[in-house]
Parts: sequence; structure tokens; C-alpha cells
Amino acid sequence: MSVEREQVRQVIDLFSTVYQELGELAPTYDDDHLVVFAYELARVAGSVSLLLRSAIGDAGFRVIVDTASELTRPEGEMMSLLSTVFIPRLRTTLEEARDRATGETAELLGRACIQFQSELSLLSSSQ
Repeated sequence: MSVEREQVRQVIDLFSTVYQELGELAPTYDDDHLVVFAYELARVAGSVSLLLRSAIGDAGFRVIVDTASELTRPEGEMMSLLSTVFIPRLRTTLEEARDRATGETAELLGRACIQFQSELSLLSSSQ
């Protein structure tokens, strides 16, 4: 597969960071609904990251995206932040990367977009 690794790597870094940080933060929340939503959103981000990492043969993890400050807001703000800021940010990052890509890179990122949307719809329907 002829994929532009660095272009895909940037998407992987964001999704992996969200996966890791939400997975660590979720059990610290008091609101059960927020705990479940955070875990599920982390799972969605991790799933997309795994798809992309598997496709480019990259098992490494590097945190170059600083999302921790955004994810440590007061609990009352977190559900809104995740729904109105983080999910759109993940979607936009993925779609913009796909739109800039060509060939097999665009095809791979397109598959990741489909998976992201599919898993998000499952997350939305469970609420």
C-alpha cells in the first residue's frame, strides 16, 4: 500500500491522544452518564486509530496533540464539550485529511471516516 505515512500519522496522533486521555479521565467523573459517554468516545477514537495504525504498520504512540487541558474542564461542562467541540474536531480533522489526500491515502482515510461515522451513530443511538 502506497500511503503517505506522515499525513496518516497526524490523524493517528489526535485519535490516539483522545483515546488515551479520555480513557484515563472517564473513571474520575462522578456522573455515570458522562463516564459511559467518555469511555465510549475513547473507544471510538481508539478504533479509528487502530484501523489507521494497522494499515500503515505502525504500532507506535506519540502524544503531540495537547488535548489534556481541554479535557480537564469542570465535569458539568464536559458532556457539552465532548459533543459540541471534540466530536466535531475529530470529524473535521479526519475529513480534512481525507480531502487533502490522494490515491490509497485518501481511500484509507475515507474508510476511517466511514468507521468513525458508523461508530458515532451507535454511540448516539445508545443515549
